[in-house]
Amino acid sequence: MSALREQAVRMMDDLSEEDMELLIEWLRNKVSSKRAEALHSVAKNIQENAYEERFRAFERLSGAWMQIQTYLPDDFDPDAELQATLNV
Repeated sequence: MSALREQAVRMMDDLSEEDMELLIEWLRNKVSSKRAEALHSVAKNIQENAYEERFRAFERLSGAWMQIQTYLPDDFDPDAELQATLNV
């Protein structure tokens, strides 16, 4: 056991039951807050990655649309094409 751990054990041996309960509760809260911070950090990274992925997908879509437009006539009207297809 390290010297620091031994010192902590000695200090806990001197605590009353009430103080020991308070210490345990404090430790639980400390651990919970660290977990919460870690989860928040992970969630933030996921959110940022999702945004970046959506942005890259939009860029790919824009590039594909530009390429598709080169195959279509200048007077192409997608709404008119849709209506003509639905009316058939």
